[in-house]
Amino acid sequence: MSQDVPASAGQPELFCFERWPFSLRELREPGTHAYLWGEFPPGPYVAIVGSREASEVGNAAARRLARELAAEGVTIVSGGAVGIDASAHRGALDAGGRTLVVGPVWLDRAYPEENRPLFAEILKRGGAYCCVTGEETKAHYPSFFRRNEALVALCQLLIVGESGF
Repeated sequence: MSQDVPASAGQPELFCFERWPFSLRELREPGTHAYLWGEFPPGPYVAIVGSREASEVGNAAARRLARELAAEGVTIVSGGAVGIDASAHRGALDAGGRTLVVGPVWLDRAYPEENRPLFAEILKRGGAYCCVTGEETKAHYPSFFRRNEALVALCQLLIVGESGF
């Protein structure tokens, strides 16, 4: 396990299909397991996602919006990527709120590597890290698509903070 991840993170809780949050059971190909470090925070859930190469203004706006929503009791969900995702997670932490990372791979190989300290901070502050891929999965395109599908399924609202398109 990475030195950035707290030792208390340990092994994830295995969520068998029957124990998944209802929305995850509605995935196109739901699989049989989800893995969780920490505890699923209470809803409502709002996802804030966007470009990995976001502008300074875009990152600031995502962080401010996440901070304001978290201050009102909303759980901020994002994928942990650099850019808008990381800004959203940091905004929730700024407010002392809850945030959930839906990652493409297990926590001990969390991607991107430069955000591992952020993931550790999220866990230390009562947030959670979840993935719907197996322990052997590597960070490559299929795992990102599964991550994105699960992230969207969990949330009542999806906000794209800034897009590269």
